[in-house]
Amino acid sequence: MAQHDEDEDIALEDDTLFADPEGFYKPPPKDTFQEYKRKSDPSQVLRVKLVGGHALWAHCLWNAGIALSDYFEDPKNITFDGKSVLELGAGAALPSLITCVNGASRIVITDYPDQPLLDNISYNVEHSLDSAHQARVTVTGHLWGKEPETLLTLIQEDGDTMRKFDVIILSDLIFNHFAHHQLLATCRATILDDDKGNKGEIYVCFSHHRPSLAHKDLEFFETAAQAPYNFHSEKLFERRMTPMFERDQGPEEVRATVHLYKL
Repeated sequence: MAQHDEDEDIALEDDTLFADPEGFYKPPPKDTFQEYKRKSDPSQVLRVKLVGGHALWAHCLWNAGIALSDYFEDPKNITFDGKSVLELGAGAALPSLITCVNGASRIVITDYPDQPLLDNISYNVEHSLDSAHQARVTVTGHLWGKEPETLLTLIQEDGDTMRKFDVIILSDLIFNHFAHHQLLATCRATILDDDKGNKGEIYVCFSHHRPSLAHKDLEFFETAAQAPYNFHSEKLFERRMTPMFERDQGPEEVRATVHLYKL
């Protein structure tokens, strides 16, 4: 008969032997909120929710989104009455919300088809807009360059043959250098550009988050000018803001500057 090992009993009965130390697993980051005071009426504040943490950087309200929203608030720059709007990679979707309260008739807000991202956008739509404005908005997932024509079905009305978007928003997206062609493919397939001379506008707002790769960011516009896209680009402004991350590498002035182009 085998001898009984008293130490073995102790080890088997001690359920803490292989337990993770306290604090080993950190809780997931909590959702945060950020307020945006409208430039057209500072008494009106939009409070947007940001996901607690996400690999696609949707947990930040980026300077580009704020600067572009400010630009959209000035009717001398653009008016949205009756226009259809598409936003790609929307994150918190602040610029889209601003187009809606400024009169856009149909707004399609997209991001990567990940449910937490889309749920967060839907939350911001529901909590930032009244029911009448909410009715103008559709939130959906979209992989850039993949079946972009399906986005057009979301804005068709009775009598439309194939309505396209008057405005497309690209806010802080072109740092995704690998995806320039995919972004432009969706833009070309969905932007208004008919044989009557009617042309939509694509607003591209960004900062150089990695100054050493600024030239790669700007290659987006070189690619946009080439076939099959054939877009003409116009620079609208530069605006100095507080850098998103103080300790990032590269000159602060470069990282803090927001650029806006129109295609």
